[in-house]
Amino acid sequence: MLRFSILIFAVLGTAWGCSPPEGGYVEPTAAEIVFYADYVAIGRVTQIITPDPVYGDIHSSIYGAELLLSCQYKGGNMPKIITVSGAGFIPGHCTTKDLNYNTEYILFLSKRDNGYFEQTSTAHNATELDKFLKVCKLALKYPIGITPDVLKVQCQAPKTSSDCESYDPSASTPVPTSPFPEPVVSVSPEHVLHVEKAQGPKKEAEQKGPITTTPASGSGATNHYVFLLACVVTMHQAFVLL
Repeated sequence: MLRFSILIFAVLGTAWGCSPPEGGYVEPTAAEIVFYADYVAIGRVTQIITPDPVYGDIHSSIYGAELLLSCQYKGGNMPKIITVSGAGFIPGHCTTKDLNYNTEYILFLSKRDNGYFEQTSTAHNATELDKFLKVCKLALKYPIGITPDVLKVQCQAPKTSSDCESYDPSASTPVPTSPFPEPVVSVSPEHVLHVEKAQGPKKEAEQKGPITTTPASGSGATNHYVFLLACVVTMHQAFVLL
């Protein structure tokens, strides 16, 4: 008996950002974004840093960024130059936090023990500042080493009216701060396909284990294995012709 044994090691494991929240994506309010940030400041990206200073090259989709701050509205005193880690997209997170070179942003940040900052929400272009200045309990100050004279212009002060916007976390459920990113597909060994062909009467047997995907924790992803199936069919047809 002529036997062909083909071992195909492939499984498509899908790492998804997150599952859609019940009722679909809802854009968070300015007050909600500010509430979850320890620091709110305006800064311009002066350098893109790769690999990421905290995460290294563990994910090719993330990077660090150096920013020159001009105005601050929340949090303790900040230096005029900060480094933000985790910009871009971290697989498994529900947000895409891109920072583009030479672009000025409103930043919503937390501070790590090592001195680096990370975004608590996706940065907004500085042209959108007005809608965030309506949030309650913001106060204008300047980063260390920055003054109106250095800036050649004074930072815009937040609103002080009694009808400022506030956020009550007990009244609503926090939602992701950006639409859901596309899944990241990875390949790892798992499946074995055996194809047998005997001489004499045509006889073929095919055994194939179930093809499954393993989404990241908490995901509701759909299986992606079209490429694997195409490979299996092509190889099977090739041996039928032998």
